[in-house]
Amino acid sequence: MAGLNSIALYGYPVSNYFNAVRGLLLEKGLEGDYISTSAKSDLDITNKNPMGKIPFIKTTEGFLSETLPIFEYIETTYPTPRLAPDAAYERALVRQLMNICQVYLEDPLRRLYPGVFMGEQNSSSVIAASKVTIDRAIGALEKMVQFSPYLLGSEITHADVFAFYIFDIGERVFRHTYNKSLLETLGGAADWHRTMVSRNSTQIVLADFEAAFSVYLNSKNAAWIEPKTNGWMYA
Repeated sequence: MAGLNSIALYGYPVSNYFNAVRGLLLEKGLEGDYISTSAKSDLDITNKNPMGKIPFIKTTEGFLSETLPIFEYIETTYPTPRLAPDAAYERALVRQLMNICQVYLEDPLRRLYPGVFMGEQNSSSVIAASKVTIDRAIGALEKMVQFSPYLLGSEITHADVFAFYIFDIGERVFRHTYNKSLLETLGGAADWHRTMVSRNSTQIVLADFEAAFSVYLNSKNAAWIEPKTNGWMYA
């Protein structure tokens, strides 16, 4: 892999946003410094990321946080191979899809994390409200995605890398909460997920995620128990 001396990535493999950034770096053929840290409000972290969240990166120009700006920075700094279209409108469509996934899919799914992964209970009102927003997001995605085989056509883009790690963890949340598959709810998403899983970058990221996630679930006495059967997402 090419050297990545000018960027250091902070976070840890349980975070889907950390995994998305790492996945993008690997798709770019870049492997660099990874500094393990969790989200914190202490001064050391907030001096690097004012929100105290992960992931964030260190560049030669300073620290940068929030996943979508990080994606844009990496694309501009390392444009080859290209994962964002040159044309303004097509590039904006990629960003539009990412925004929908983040705001209307990942956010309501994340509100359900306490009762699935953190040993707590989700209220019926949160479960119902999250489902309304998730359903609306799926409806919007159905009008946008192509699955041929990637979300917006024959070439992988930022949207695929970003959305994969939302759907991958979201499948667990949705199955546990609503007793159905999120991937099967969006027709074609299961095949797309398989395509993404087959990529070398994804396999590297998921290997670290699975090891860290198992430890995390045990530490939280989580309601979700990770299945051991290969291909469980499509059963």
